[in-house]
Amino acid sequence: LACPAAAVQVVISDVDVMWLRDPVPFFKRFPDADVLTSTDHLTPTVGAREELEKYPEAGSAFNIGIMLFRKKALPFVEEWIHIIESDDKIWDQNAFNDLA
Repeated sequence: LACPAAAVQVVISDVDVMWLRDPVPFFKRFPDADVLTSTDHLTPTVGAREELEKYPEAGSAFNIGIMLFRKKALPFVEEWIHIIESDDKIWDQNAFNDLA
């Protein structure tokens, strides 16, 4: 939690994610996004272009296997942590989707 409070960005990646190239240039294309995350949507809504998916067409759940948090996301992250730590029956991904 200390990292988001600093002037850094935090990238979280599940252990089973395979990065085929450096994601930083993609992240930099969306400087106004406080949080970027993968989804469970299997059909692209933007074709082959490397853009953010269109909402609500890509209305599938957010998949927290890949996430980028910027400093402005700290209140969101703190609330998310509070929810998942307060009830061990709550799945972290469901809590994330409920908050988002």
